[in-house]
Amino acid sequence: MEMDLAYIEFSSTASMHEAYDPDSYVSEFKGRIIAFDEHINEVEAGVINGKVFKASAVIDDNFSMLDAIDSSSTLREMVLHIWDKETEEFNPNMSIDDCVNDIVIIDEVIVSQTCRGNNIALSAIQNTVRHWVSGYEWIVMLKASPLQHCLLIDSSIIERYELNGFNKDDEEKATSKLLTHYGKIGFECIDDTNFMYVSGALKSKFKI
Repeated sequence: MEMDLAYIEFSSTASMHEAYDPDSYVSEFKGRIIAFDEHINEVEAGVINGKVFKASAVIDDNFSMLDAIDSSSTLREMVLHIWDKETEEFNPNMSIDDCVNDIVIIDEVIVSQTCRGNNIALSAIQNTVRHWVSGYEWIVMLKASPLQHCLLIDSSIIERYELNGFNKDDEEKATSKLLTHYGKIGFECIDDTNFMYVSGALKSKFKI
């Protein structure tokens, strides 16, 4: 596969709710990762899906951060790892700028079996962030969770991307490998969890 020629084809949705509705601060995206085979034919190499949360707009509107992140259970789960409910500010012990414009949540990134081993998932994350944000006042978050151990993954996805090929015996070992893999582009674990983040303050390491 020619990874250097790969690209991501995005589709996205944005709420048409009135301002100050929680959904108005979030847009969701779906990306098809396209690579090329040895005959320069396009091949679907995987998918990357997630959402962009306009954190600065919430703060500028004097809207409740907790109400805003309630628009999605995964958004709430992620943001509460970096937002202090008591002080209503980002955790000062983390590498996060005082002003955060966007929080990009990577819900899932899946690579087909034939394209694995090319760091295409890491490249897809980097290029997704490059596509959806600018400057350095951003945070990217994800949960390093091996898909072969996730009960919520649809059977059609498991079959399509041949996830059954992974060893299912050791979830802890598989998770550790993911943590190390995402760490190559600057992601850090949040406390002792498998939730990870990287901010624009570490942009040089993230390489965008």
